[in-house]
Amino acid sequence: MRAVSQLAALLLLAVALGAVAGCGSGERGLEQRAASYYNFMAGRSPQTDYSSFLSPAYRRQFKRDALKQLNKTLSHSTKPSTRYPEVQTANIAVSVFHDKPSKHDYGYSVVDPKLGDAYASLQPVRWVRDGMRWYVYMGSEEEMKRYGAFPGGFGPPAPPKPEPSESADTPAKPASQAPPAKPIAPVKAEAEAGGTGK
Repeated sequence: MRAVSQLAALLLLAVALGAVAGCGSGERGLEQRAASYYNFMAGRSPQTDYSSFLSPAYRRQFKRDALKQLNKTLSHSTKPSTRYPEVQTANIAVSVFHDKPSKHDYGYSVVDPKLGDAYASLQPVRWVRDGMRWYVYMGSEEEMKRYGAFPGGFGPPAPPKPEPSESADTPAKPASQAPPAKPIAPVKAEAEAGGTGK
């Protein structure tokens, strides 16, 4: 009985830590992860490495030095940018799909385009879950081997609904079903670093 109580306590602790770290398999975990990604891309979290958003399968293509060069190339200034507002989970809409054959979770995220062009130009973003963390799905050969092809049976959600203070006469437009624009591809940084990644 005591062992069961200890196990339950450990499970509760793991769930709590996962929530704090922005991890999790569901929509809430993806919203938190996407918010971190959007804020990084707008220069609001310079302490974060770009590679932290890349899946383990994708990062495997890089040698250690090439990965460091990638992070350096895509790093922002040491001070957070204030040009764009900070993205909150309320500014994000996500859709999550569990593929039973591959046993993988995939997702899309879109951010309120009214927050600025730095955010609007990034969407929709494709995601894949590896373990308890969501990563940007780049569609590389290594990712295809590990996670399978990104499923085509579901699409990105509509952008978040306008806040009550905004005009109710301007409904949110549905997201385009066109292939999503990929985030910044790090292939160039690898070439500059002289690594083959193999």
